[in-house]
Amino acid sequence: MLAGCGGSELATVSGTVTLDGQPLKEGSMRFVPADGKAPTEAAMIHDGKFTAQLQRTNYKVEIHATKLVDSGVKLDEKGPGGGPTAVELLPQRYNVQSELKLTVTGPARDARFDLTSR
Repeated sequence: MLAGCGGSELATVSGTVTLDGQPLKEGSMRFVPADGKAPTEAAMIHDGKFTAQLQRTNYKVEIHATKLVDSGVKLDEKGPGGGPTAVELLPQRYNVQSELKLTVTGPARDARFDLTSR
């Protein structure tokens, strides 16, 4: 839970994301309002750090980290298909089935998400 003060509807929230105790090198985050009354927001993760402008409300947080894997299929010059495929590195409990939560009441610099690969 995050707390702060200020009068603006938007609050700057920043923090860290780790995976197995190490900063998550790259990824993305989606902040989905629990009540559906504010817009969904997103942020990029670089070297375990993120910053987002968020409404003061409760969010479900989805965190994604992907890597490109060669599918072995050659690119078709005349249409789609082939080439590398993006593979999710994080367990679904952090993204499509996320139970991660964040309460934003004001600006904060200490949001922390400590993830594990198992």
